[in-house]
Amino acid sequence: MANQTQMLKGTKDLGEERVKVKVRGIVDEYLNLCDADSAFQDVCTDLHPEHMKNMAEQILMHVIEKKLKDIKKTGELLDYLVIKHALLPSQLENAFYFLLDMSPDLIIDIPTLMQNVSMLLAPVLASEKSLPMKFLLESVKHLETDLVPKFLKEVLKVLVEIKGPEKVDEMMTRSDVSIQQLLPAEKVAEFITSTGLTFLVPKDHVRSNLSRLLRDSPFHKDEVISWIQENVPVEDRESKPKEFLRSLARAVAESSFKYDKDRGEWTLEENRLEDRCPLVKKYVDAKTEREKQVLYALHHLMEEMEHPNKMLTNIFFCLYNNDVISEQGFEAWLNCNDPADQQGKGVAIKSTTHFFNWMREKEEDDEELNE
Repeated sequence: MANQTQMLKGTKDLGEERVKVKVRGIVDEYLNLCDADSAFQDVCTDLHPEHMKNMAEQILMHVIEKKLKDIKKTGELLDYLVIKHALLPSQLENAFYFLLDMSPDLIIDIPTLMQNVSMLLAPVLASEKSLPMKFLLESVKHLETDLVPKFLKEVLKVLVEIKGPEKVDEMMTRSDVSIQQLLPAEKVAEFITSTGLTFLVPKDHVRSNLSRLLRDSPFHKDEVISWIQENVPVEDRESKPKEFLRSLARAVAESSFKYDKDRGEWTLEENRLEDRCPLVKKYVDAKTEREKQVLYALHHLMEEMEHPNKMLTNIFFCLYNNDVISEQGFEAWLNCNDPADQQGKGVAIKSTTHFFNWMREKEEDDEELNE
């Protein structure tokens, strides 16, 4: 509050109606001139910290029926005022809650209300400097149930226009916000399909369903492929397959483990892994980058399991012998220095030294035979 108190020099005893007139004047001049810094200076000159409790509310209500471009500009102004410490994040949050609480009444006269609200909110979320993505978790609680999907659709659509789907996905992941937290489970699939926001496909949802299908014995490959084709978007399988491949590799590996109670450790059932190798091979498609993603998923899994004795080595032998991962794929994983995937890699490399020595010797022997 100290920064706001020091910056705002307006007279405290201005009447409520006079404050409202000043706020509207500042916004209208900003929309005309598009000068955020000038608007900020006017706020500092004309308003007192006590006025800011209702200022954001007054701004939202003033522009909610204006043209979309003006509404979006106003969202950018609100974000700027928070960044400059003239407006507190909590004051902006409360203003949005006030607006959402009023939505059942407002939407009668403003059929495009959810689109208009999204134009105010999306620029604020997109900057990542004033309100976090976690704000969505609380905001949906201020809406009637039937309005929540409409609200989320519009907000996420504008966010994607501003930032792109990959960045929005990263923002949600970093904030630990998922579509499952925002919507009832039975509505998630329909929402993703109807909006086309495929980046929202729950990653754990894919892995948990693959795990369920892969646990079956005997293993039904065609059934798993059918489920993948129906539930995993083509883009996630083909052009951006990283997360899908990692989920698949983990699910396949986990379905091949058995806990030995007598020895108190996990062991690999190689026959089960071999049965599932053709499935992984289909989606890896002999592409080195994809092979590398499978190996990263496995080394992270071993890290979580605290590196069971010889487990990763045995998996590597099986993948190699069943033509799932090539020499090039193993070497690419070994030599990759991506900082995001270094945790546990040193132990994984050390534990598979025997495999790599064997693979290189075999490769040399094969080259000699071919000469």
